[in-house]
Amino acid sequence: MNNPLVNQAAMVLPVFLLSACLGGGGGSFDLDSVETKQHNPQSEAPKYQDEQTEKPAKPDEAQAENDRPAYGFAVKIPRRFWYPRNKEDHKALSEADWEKLGAGAPNEFPQKNEISNMTEGTLNESIQPGEDGKSRVEGYTKFEYVRSGYIYRNGLPMERIDGSVRNGPKGYLFYKGSNPSQALPTGKAIYKGTWDYVTDAKMGQKFSQLGGSQAGDRYGALSAEEADVLRNKNEAKESQTDFGLTSEFEVDFAAKTMTGKLYRNNRITNNETENRDKQIKRYDIQADLHGNRFKGKALAADKGVTNGSHPFISDSDSLEGGFYGPKGEELAGKFLSKDNKVAAVFGAKQKDKKEGENAAGLATETVIDAYRITGGEFKKEQIDSFGDVKKLLVDGVELSLLPSEGNKAAFQHGIEQNGVKATVCCSNLDYMSFGKLSKENKDDMFLQGVRTPVSDVAARTEANAKYRGTWYGYIANGTSWSGEASNQEGGNRAEFDVDFSTKKISGTLTAKDRTSPTFIITAAIQDNGFEGTAKTGENGFALDPKNTGNSHYAHIEATVSGGFYGKNAIEMGGSFSFPGNAPEGKQEKASVVFGAKRQQLVQ
Repeated sequence: MNNPLVNQAAMVLPVFLLSACLGGGGGSFDLDSVETKQHNPQSEAPKYQDEQTEKPAKPDEAQAENDRPAYGFAVKIPRRFWYPRNKEDHKALSEADWEKLGAGAPNEFPQKNEISNMTEGTLNESIQPGEDGKSRVEGYTKFEYVRSGYIYRNGLPMERIDGSVRNGPKGYLFYKGSNPSQALPTGKAIYKGTWDYVTDAKMGQKFSQLGGSQAGDRYGALSAEEADVLRNKNEAKESQTDFGLTSEFEVDFAAKTMTGKLYRNNRITNNETENRDKQIKRYDIQADLHGNRFKGKALAADKGVTNGSHPFISDSDSLEGGFYGPKGEELAGKFLSKDNKVAAVFGAKQKDKKEGENAAGLATETVIDAYRITGGEFKKEQIDSFGDVKKLLVDGVELSLLPSEGNKAAFQHGIEQNGVKATVCCSNLDYMSFGKLSKENKDDMFLQGVRTPVSDVAARTEANAKYRGTWYGYIANGTSWSGEASNQEGGNRAEFDVDFSTKKISGTLTAKDRTSPTFIITAAIQDNGFEGTAKTGENGFALDPKNTGNSHYAHIEATVSGGFYGKNAIEMGGSFSFPGNAPEGKQEKASVVFGAKRQQLVQ
């Protein structure tokens, strides 16, 4: 190991874990390099070091807040002061107008409550999808994880502030998702849904297709009030199954690309002078996938002379969004046109399942792991993730796991933000992170990582890949033992032999200052993960080995699971927990998280 930790410090937490062992030193799992005993060169065991591989691109920390992954965004409907004092000739839109939405149900966010709780005006909203009078695609209306559209009140009295007047609808355009996807389809998938927009407000501006005489002038023109749009089924012509403003997308998850189209659906009458097209395409969508997020462009379909009939004439290169639902069932996103004239949101889903229909759906694979093991219940709980292992979402609050300037060389480091304390391991891991959390006197463990594609794991054939790493553990039975992650030869060690040809894993977790393994792990590779058994040795694990008179032992056998992370399965990690077995009278409890990196022989 290079640069061992020094000056370790520990303090006992009431019921759970020791605090982080922090200190100077670099990070790697090449533990042989600290060996100090004299060996016969002819019998010396082979030495290993961390295998070097391509590192992931570093996230842009200077990225604008409204361009970072989020549960959703809202933008306020522009309303300008037009008379008589402090007049505003133009109430523009900008990227800074997007307001980030937090965790929670997709139909719950502060901006919604603000408008819903008003007592004046008439409430208009698209919070509940699929109803008559709103945009929808038949067969694609049963949204569970995503909401997108608008919420506003119109019919409000004039608003007078400091001698100036403004009027028009008050509200927001928005999209919001819950349960960011941790598994995604493996092939191509079709999504259909809706989209909505709001324009800027500019003196003298009018769009003949977009509603009342003041829309676009005194306040932003809204999709909900666009004229001559087909909204009611009883006005539909034969084969018209799309209503309002609709969206459709084809996502190629293998190629990591997304294409799409945004439409207006026309209400067709018997008047021969009116537009006879059933649909008008407003935008083409092109995007690339990044984990469970996507970024790309919206290309205006009509850049010709519109004579002011509509504002959809400028492209956008700020399109962003993500997939929501356990297996990427739904998507949502937003963009702002380059001319800052149109802000748009969209939401779409895979086809509704009919009652009694096989709910298996498309083949999927895990792309992200993110979970914690609760300290009190010893249960594994999924936590949200947008795919950046250097950020942790704890109860919807985002924590940066990057070390401070003074801790950049440390193998593990501590952070404290928003009432949460965390110990994060390890500096040599690029595609996963794991450690401990402490919040409101409750102590948990966590692990998150970007899974290796299933095809990459399947392509590996070596029979004896070695992985080395470390682990955090808590074991109790009458008394308790806590172990810290370490890159020291005598610290908590994790060692695995992986046979990709037979899909078998064998490994050990050894506690600090012990020679015999604390846990013996056997597992089978399944796609890009693994599952098996972790158990203590035949005699159990001595919780207090220095107490020779009445030592406590724990006998644990638990299901262990985990995954391979990064390109070419360069890293692996996992966890297990054992909450005790009351019916059998067993009081043993345990929780463990571990991580390791593939090794190469020292030449």
